[in-house]
Amino acid sequence: MIKRPPATTAATPSLLGSSASVDASNRRSSVPHIIDRSGNNTHAHPRSRRSSASDISKDAGFALPITDVTKKIVGVVYEVKALNDTVKMVSVLMEDHQGYAPGSLVRVWVEQDPELTKKVLAHLNIKENMIVDTRRYNKLNPFLGEVTIASSAFAKVLNLNGRVTRNFLQSLREYVKGWDVKTVEAMIGIMDEKKVSMVVETGTIASLLCSLPTLEITVDEFMEICPKLHPRYYSVASSMENDPRLVSFVAKKIEGKAGFVGTASGYFERSHIGSQICFQFATLALKCPSPSQAVVMVCTSSAIGPFRSFLRYTLNKMKLGVLTKPENWHLFCGCRVEKDTLFADELRYLEQVGLLKSLNLCYSGEEVNGRPKEHVQDRLRSEAKILLGAIRSSDGVLMIAGPKRLAVEVREVVVGHLFVGQERMEPQDASDLHDGLIETGRICVEAWN
Repeated sequence: MIKRPPATTAATPSLLGSSASVDASNRRSSVPHIIDRSGNNTHAHPRSRRSSASDISKDAGFALPITDVTKKIVGVVYEVKALNDTVKMVSVLMEDHQGYAPGSLVRVWVEQDPELTKKVLAHLNIKENMIVDTRRYNKLNPFLGEVTIASSAFAKVLNLNGRVTRNFLQSLREYVKGWDVKTVEAMIGIMDEKKVSMVVETGTIASLLCSLPTLEITVDEFMEICPKLHPRYYSVASSMENDPRLVSFVAKKIEGKAGFVGTASGYFERSHIGSQICFQFATLALKCPSPSQAVVMVCTSSAIGPFRSFLRYTLNKMKLGVLTKPENWHLFCGCRVEKDTLFADELRYLEQVGLLKSLNLCYSGEEVNGRPKEHVQDRLRSEAKILLGAIRSSDGVLMIAGPKRLAVEVREVVVGHLFVGQERMEPQDASDLHDGLIETGRICVEAWN
């Protein structure tokens, strides 16, 4: 039976291993990190930083607390490699080299499609080479200068490819006339009826603008009311031990109705060798574990980035004799079909050489090697002894990377299946224990909406 940890101490319970406290270096935050990678939500969630792990629910979300942000880096694209039909690995050559920790966060400032920017400027009767004062937007994009031309300002500051919001429509109403006023008011009415701040059916900001012939607005007025671009976040999938000048990350293509392609997706689609890219490094929830720890890594598809970084870093250090081989590392990775598996050969090699004690590839869309269709949480249930072993270990850790729903589902496995079902704990005790494991850094979550 697993007991809940004492409420007055950060020590791990005795039946989870030793009663010694978990090293503070393993702790990034007491709150699971839920990231909006689209960049649309950058405001802090009103909940306290001390919110419990039970707040990982389908209705909860947390803005990412970025820490240890590095100086600005301007690099050039060294390689864009398609890993499957929807995922690319982008490798960037850093002009101003600096180190980074395995699994760090890459904070990328993407830009709008130049053709889309040109189309919007033409509709607004704004000259592409008009000089624009961008000082007020330097906090949004630190790579902006004090002034720039309109085409550059629109591409780097404005979210023209974003969804239409109610606030934007309300502001826009002042700059249209006649029938266009009724069009804008009707869209606001639809949002009010559905009680939403935006609806997909309204299309993008650019498509809306080009459907309003009476729109008259200055460049400064439009830049003031238009939703802004925010940086996109990607986990490092490389190890600087391979080449200290290169950093690689995985980017998934986001597509929607009527040929819609996400802003970041389009940005990387247009990227080629030699393209300039502006980014920073930052610290996230996940950090590379010690080979002596019992580790369970859980992810889906492109979220494998930080774990690949950990594995490559550890393998390189093993070859140099700096680190010993991990004895109890396990990876659970869920994909829809086998062809979607990223770095499959590399992962199998790592299992073959013993760096991974077990590699668990799960496919929800097809049967593979005689195994039925299963989600990653299904495999976790069937391999509950691995999870329990890590939790019982004195410094074992469960790491989760993927969409928010994965964090919710893994929590249900840990609390419901493992603690309540197998360890016969009371539901509230099981929930409190899960919260305590997050508080002490024994469960680390990097998830996004």
